Amino acid sequence: MFSSISYPAILPWCFSLLLINSFCTIFKATVNPNETDHLALLSIKAQLHDPLGVMGSWNNSVPLCLWTGVSCGHRHQRVTKLDLRSQSLEGRLSPSIGTLPTNLSHCSNLIVIDFHKNNLVGEIPVQIGYLLKLEHLHADINHLSGPLPASIGNLSNLLVIGLSENSLGGRVPDKLGQLRRLERVNLYYNNFSGMVPASIYNVSSLERLYFSRNRLSGSLPPNIGFTLQNLKHFVITHNYFTGSLPDSLSNASHLEIIDIAKNSFSGKVSIDFSGLNNIYWINMAGNNLGTGTTDDLGFVTSLINCSKFAVFSLNKNQFGGVLPRSITNLSTTIIRISIGSNRISGTIPPGIGNLVNLTGIGMEDNQISGTIPHVIERLSGHTSAERLYYSFSGHTHAERLMTYTYVERPQKPTLIITGEGYMVLL
Repeated sequence: MFSSISYPAILPWCFSLLLINSFCTIFKATVNPNETDHLALLSIKAQLHDPLGVMGSWNNSVPLCLWTGVSCGHRHQRVTKLDLRSQSLEGRLSPSIGTLPTNLSHCSNLIVIDFHKNNLVGEIPVQIGYLLKLEHLHADINHLSGPLPASIGNLSNLLVIGLSENSLGGRVPDKLGQLRRLERVNLYYNNFSGMVPASIYNVSSLERLYFSRNRLSGSLPPNIGFTLQNLKHFVITHNYFTGSLPDSLSNASHLEIIDIAKNSFSGKVSIDFSGLNNIYWINMAGNNLGTGTTDDLGFVTSLINCSKFAVFSLNKNQFGGVLPRSITNLSTTIIRISIGSNRISGTIPPGIGNLVNLTGIGMEDNQISGTIPHVIERLSGHTSAERLYYSFSGHTHAERLMTYTYVERPQKPTLIITGEGYMVLL
């Protein structure tokens, strides 16, 4: 899915802010505020390599507020937004440039900074914390490195922090938990390590939390569903999280995505999903969940009221028992079910054909046996070849086909069962 990125000593975008603030203080007695911003941005331009010429309008013949990527406030005509995303900008600025005075809050007018998808390098300076009006910080898909400075905790108006797909590392700063308006944190595809500070799990305004593909560890707090009741997307795949999944996630009623794949979570899943009416994606693959006992999949029954449910992945865990018949009563919006590489036994419930939009169902490496339900042949949602791995016995008319041969997709789905022990739905 998420297929939902990598996010370079001092950033050009940060330097831009430093210069704006520096000029505000140094020249405030002799230069009007608009001219202060004008001089600062020209200095930024001089420090950056701009292969696409996006800053061509940044000159004395064009009014400041008409420069490409620049937005100004209506009242004072101060620069409030720098939007230079996806412009192939490059640059590394000396740490000695742009030293800031201590009191610059009266000059911090920037609300939005967007340097998404450029080639910026270096570290984020601690002076980022002077931009007290900042609400959106976007620098995803760059080559930033070093730590995320604790001074980011000073940005009390921050709503979104997007730093995914960089090479940032170290600990996630505890000060991030001071941002009581924060709604979205994108830190995936970086090198952050250690435990996530408990303070972050107490930011009740959080709606989207993306920590995937780092080296984070530790367990989730038992009360996470109570403290993050506004959470919609919880995506922490490819880390080293351990422990059990908190039952309190049942209380995060706005959840749409739970993706915890490729961690080391363990134990029984006892979350009651019945109140999560907006959930459409649950991916628990690649953990140690389950106990191998008969009631491991009991929680599946609580999913039947989730009317938007689309993707359900439990593969590569320790789930035991049989497939509950309630799986056939999941929402008809579901398109993928993956339960392969577990310890599941029994037969495939014949009512699986109720899931008319199913395009893939994986059951490989289990102890599932019995006759393949004829109704699977009638599933109408298959748009491409999908393999369903499992062991089986019994006979269907298609079982005589012992090899897989590519067949151009017909108007209606076709079921082929091969001698290698898998089905192909075309």
